[in-house]
Amino acid sequence: MDVRRVMEIWNPVGKCAGTGYLVADRLILTALHSVLGGGGLEVRPLGADAPKWVAAEVLWPTVTPDLGREPQADGALIRITDPGWQPPPGGEPVRWGRIDGTVVRDERLKCVAVGFPRSELRDGGVRDTKEIRGHVETLTGLKSGGLITAYVDGVAVPGRPDQKSRWAGASGAALFASGRLIGVVTTDRQRDYVADQLTAVSVVSLAARPGFAEAVRREGGGELVPEEVTAAGPERPRRTVYDVEVPPGVNNLPEPPSPIFVGREGAMAELEKALSADSQTITQTLHGLGGVGKTTLALHYAHDHAGAYRLVWWMRSDTPELIEAGFAALTARLRGEEAYGLTTGQAAEWAVGWLQTHPGWLLVFDNAEKPEDVHAWTGQLRASGRHLITSRYKRGWVCEPISLPVLDEEAALVLLSRLVEDADADEARALADELGYLPLALE
Repeated sequence: MDVRRVMEIWNPVGKCAGTGYLVADRLILTALHSVLGGGGLEVRPLGADAPKWVAAEVLWPTVTPDLGREPQADGALIRITDPGWQPPPGGEPVRWGRIDGTVVRDERLKCVAVGFPRSELRDGGVRDTKEIRGHVETLTGLKSGGLITAYVDGVAVPGRPDQKSRWAGASGAALFASGRLIGVVTTDRQRDYVADQLTAVSVVSLAARPGFAEAVRREGGGELVPEEVTAAGPERPRRTVYDVEVPPGVNNLPEPPSPIFVGREGAMAELEKALSADSQTITQTLHGLGGVGKTTLALHYAHDHAGAYRLVWWMRSDTPELIEAGFAALTARLRGEEAYGLTTGQAAEWAVGWLQTHPGWLLVFDNAEKPEDVHAWTGQLRASGRHLITSRYKRGWVCEPISLPVLDEEAALVLLSRLVEDADADEARALADELGYLPLALE
């Protein structure tokens, strides 16, 4: 942890204080609940001379999640907008970390954070810093999916003269373990414990949400690739068979079948809204007649948004065998020659394990015949990424499908006019009607 990057946050609309951590020159990671309200924010770094407050705004998420239903969504990225802002000089890039909650450790995993809690409020309304030091309870909250419990050492626990949390204001503090940023402190579990247990949202949970990793990269924070954290420290990370890291943007997308794409603005907007919702995992199905353009729409979405995902992988899904082969092909892409000798089943199983431990991807199941064939795979990947399915069949999916109708007459005529120069309007209208306004038939 670089204490020069610890930031104090003031939300004038919500009238609340918070803590953040500078993960790029102008980008601060914090708790979402501290910055809600829709107004401008003010931030300032540590400093004995009380540095001036500078303006900031919420950059991510773009859609506010229901934190009561999804506490693991309580993270935010805010951008400093003040043109005179100068970040602290030097320093190493942030190293992100992840914890394997299935491993029983002989040693405690120590953690540390720095915040501006209410317990450190001084005369004049100035908050000082408070060191939050203890250990991560790696086996607590295994059902919570994306939440970390930090046990604070007894000597560091503030007193509670009233019923309000003395940790208020420390929300948003970056939680570090073995030199890696593993989470964002969000909640004092005061209902159940005497101020010695804090909840943090894991970096892995945030990275699985659309736009988070892309925002970090776009603002100069580099690629978000969490390293596994162990009690042994950063010099001796525990390696697994899934420790294969790839840069964001890896994909196997074919070109769309036609460069002409008209009449699908509404469907594209609906699809973008569905897949950008703030939930760890989303499965969305595109339903429609054969030739209506489901594959084309899915391809345009995947190409347009490839930069927002760690990986985008396209799979033909007419049969169970093709789906398995698609996962096996992912293993071949990620492991190269190391994948030689694996059976198709073994390679597919490895791909599932890799996807489970590297969130933030998009899988496209194209032309799926039976929901159960796809659900056999998506059921194993419910907490890691996005699934987009195209199918002629409407029933049996875990989500409400987006129905893709045929083109309306105006869009069909535009398509024909671009395909055929100087097309007669009446003849084009008659042809579109005869072909049922199906894009594939018109092309």
